[in-house]
Amino acid sequence: MAEVRMLHTVPEFEDAVRVLCAAWTVDTPLDLINSSVLVALDMSGNYVAGIFVGGEMAGVSVGWRAGGDRLYSHLVGVRPEHQGRGLGQQLKMHEREWALERGLRTLQWTFDPLVRRNAHVNLGKLGARVVRYLENHYGSLQDGLNDGDVTDRLLVEWDVTAPPPGKPAGTLFVPTPEDIERLRVEQPERAAQWRREVRRGLVSALDDGFEVTGFTDDGCYVLRRIVAA
Repeated sequence: MAEVRMLHTVPEFEDAVRVLCAAWTVDTPLDLINSSVLVALDMSGNYVAGIFVGGEMAGVSVGWRAGGDRLYSHLVGVRPEHQGRGLGQQLKMHEREWALERGLRTLQWTFDPLVRRNAHVNLGKLGARVVRYLENHYGSLQDGLNDGDVTDRLLVEWDVTAPPPGKPAGTLFVPTPEDIERLRVEQPERAAQWRREVRRGLVSALDDGFEVTGFTDDGCYVLRRIVAA
């Protein structure tokens, strides 16, 4: 059974960096985060946690207080051999409890709108709310997962005091690719086309007064129009 706990020592932070490099399939943490920054974040009362399977660190989550009642969740990464087992969601729930204990109501983070599994967890399971679409938010990254692609992101907020979301319902659907990571490697032109199509669909809908209300099991964003009272 997986165990989540806060990290506090230099060896733990160095191990955390190795886990994140494995999660992003890179040799260097240059475009991720280094151990000295993790030391500083922990020392200043922020969130640095690891999830352990069989005594070994399998995933890492990093966030910091962002003023008011907000916690900004910057990184959540799980080693490839442990992905698809719910460890990322377990880290998010631990982060939620940590925030609640400190009077923080809102978690905020970004994710790639083309990655289905992240959209499914963030919107469908956690109930995060899309705030806006950010085009090429981080600029060019050489971090393994984003090589050769623009870094479009959805900015989301999660009210950690709210109940879990209900079944998605809406009037507009924006589909996503089944496996964007493989497309980037095998069919980069098709991956770029998906990026343009999803960007156009989401930005157009958000600008037209729709809001994202969920994510379907077959990989579509669900949107509904905001109606003034």
